[in-house]
Amino acid sequence: MSFLALVTALLIAQKPAEDSVKNDLSVSVEIRPRLEFKENYRLSSEETFDPTTFISQRNRLNINNLRKNFNLRVSFQEIHLFLKDGVSSQVGSLNFNELYIEPKIGKHFSALIGRQNFQLDNGRMFSAAPWSQQHRSHEGIRLQYVTRSLRTDFAAFFTRNYGNRFEASYSPVASHKYQYLLVHQLKGTHQQLTYTLINSAELFDKTYFNAKRYATGGRLEYNLKGIYTTLSAFYQYGRNQQNQRVRAYYIQPEVSATLKKFTLRVGAELLSGNPADVKSGYSNSYEIAYGVAWKFMGNMNFYAKFPTDVANKGLFNPYLFLFYRLTKKLQLRLDNHLFYSQYALATQAQKYLGYETDFSVNYKPTNYIDLNYGLSFYDPTSSTLLLKKIRNTTATPVWSYLMVSFNPTLFSRKK
Repeated sequence: MSFLALVTALLIAQKPAEDSVKNDLSVSVEIRPRLEFKENYRLSSEETFDPTTFISQRNRLNINNLRKNFNLRVSFQEIHLFLKDGVSSQVGSLNFNELYIEPKIGKHFSALIGRQNFQLDNGRMFSAAPWSQQHRSHEGIRLQYVTRSLRTDFAAFFTRNYGNRFEASYSPVASHKYQYLLVHQLKGTHQQLTYTLINSAELFDKTYFNAKRYATGGRLEYNLKGIYTTLSAFYQYGRNQQNQRVRAYYIQPEVSATLKKFTLRVGAELLSGNPADVKSGYSNSYEIAYGVAWKFMGNMNFYAKFPTDVANKGLFNPYLFLFYRLTKKLQLRLDNHLFYSQYALATQAQKYLGYETDFSVNYKPTNYIDLNYGLSFYDPTSSTLLLKKIRNTTATPVWSYLMVSFNPTLFSRKK
C-alpha cells in the first residue's frame, strides 16, 4: 500500500511532458462481494457433496496514467473469503492483478511490459477470466500493432516461483502450467467478414526442449443485418506434461440473431478425446488451459478443467442462449446446455451426460454499480457417476450466486 501511495503521489505531482498532448490520470476502486451456494455436486475430489455457502470478495485499487507515448497500469487486489472451509474470515490472495508499462512508437505500435491481463478473440483459448475474483494474468511482454482494419500481436510470457503464502487458487498467476508461453495473433476485418488466426507454443520444461505443446487455428465471423455467424477450429499437437504425443482438435460453430430487445444464440462445442483404443504414449484430448469455460459450458463449471473433467473422453456441448433486455439497465438471460462425451466413459455407458440450465439477471442502476443474480440446475445421467462429481442421480445439483460490483472513480485528471 505504501508503494501504491508513492506511485500515486508521483503521478499527481509530475508535470506533463512538453511534447505531450495527452496526460490522463485516473484512480478507481472496486469492491465486489459474491455470495455462492452449491449443493449435490463437487468441482474437485477435495470437496464434499454437502451444501456449501461462502462469500468471496475482491477489493481493488486501480491507477491508470495515459500519455501520448507511454501508459502505466497498476491494479492492486486483495481476495477475501468469508465462511470458506469453516473459517469465518481469511485472506485468499494479496497480489497485483496488473502491473505494466506500455511504451508507444508512432500511432500503431506499442509494447506491454510486465504483469497483464491477456485476452484474445472470444476468450475461449486465452481469457482474462473476468468472472473469477482473481482474474487471470500473465507476466512478460506483448507487442501490438493495431490499425483500423488489422491487428497483430506477439506475446512471450513466463512463470516463476510465486511462493505459497496465499492460496494458489486465488492468485492471478500461480495456476499456470507453462514455464514459457508464446502466442501470436493476426486479426483482420474486410467489410462484414472478420478473420482471426492464433498460434501458440507452451514449453513445460525448464530446459526448453522436452515437453512442448502447440496449437494453431482461428475463427471466421460474418455479420449481416443482425445475423451473426461464426466458425472456430483449432488443432493441438506436440507433447503434453505427461510426455504424451498430442493430436487433438476443437470445433465451435455458432449463429446468433438480434431482434429489438431479444437475442438468440445457438451453437455447439466439440473437444476431442481419447477412444478406447488410443495408442500408448498418445493423447487425443484437447486441453484448454488459459481460456474461460463457464461462458460456453455452463455457469456450474461442471466441465471446466480439460481433459480431467471428462476423463479424457472428449465433450460435445450443444447450447442455446436467450437474452432479453427489459430496459437499458435490466437484462434477463437463460442458457441451456446438453452434454455428451465423445467416447463412452466405460463399456455400456451412455454418452449423454445430462442437461444444465442457467438463469441470470443483470441490473446496472448506475455507471459504477452492477448487480448480478444467477440460479443453475443440472439434470445428470448415470454416466455422470463415473466422473465422481455427483453422489447419485436422484439429487439435483444446484448452484446460485448473488454478486454486487461497486466500481467508482475516486480521482480523474486530464491535460
